[in-house]
Amino acid sequence: MKWHQALSVGLVASLSMGLVGLAVASEGMPVATVDMNDSGVWVTNHSIQHLGRFNHSAGQIDGISYVTEVTDFDVIQDRTSVFVTGPDDGSFVQVNPPNLTLGIQQLLGSSTQVSLGGEMVGILVPEQGKFWMIPVSSVAGFDPNTEVFPPIVEDLPHNAVSSVGFDGTGYVVDPLTSTLITVWGGGYLRS
Repeated sequence: MKWHQALSVGLVASLSMGLVGLAVASEGMPVATVDMNDSGVWVTNHSIQHLGRFNHSAGQIDGISYVTEVTDFDVIQDRTSVFVTGPDDGSFVQVNPPNLTLGIQQLLGSSTQVSLGGEMVGILVPEQGKFWMIPVSSVAGFDPNTEVFPPIVEDLPHNAVSSVGFDGTGYVVDPLTSTLITVWGGGYLRS
């Protein structure tokens, strides 16, 4: 092999290894993170049993959906997660915001409390003395009578109350024992 051929092969190999080294060391091009939350606010009209989404950016209602035959219902929302609740019959149903459609309705009893925060849903059924915390993504398959969804807290009094914080932490108050139960990630703490 002649010296100029060896020099050519060495130069090509060096340049190739340099480019590979730069590619490996590079952090790449920045990619925009798109927030799909349009800051829409969900509103209800009880007289015609409709749920609507008020688009703040557009300054108008941009979608309406028929809810149910009952006139007593409310809406709870955390960013893009939206549920319609029925305090009289303990029902709740997830709303698909892009399509303005309702999922499968759950009927859990008249005193059921449903709360939402941080992509978690808290469900308190005082008649059963049980509290569940489930991810929003699992609500469609929720059935309190199966072992798939065991309650996190049991033996609660009928007058217990619950809520879920913005960070997805659940809170249950047991007024009989003056106890606050804090629920997170499958565990809980009584204080």
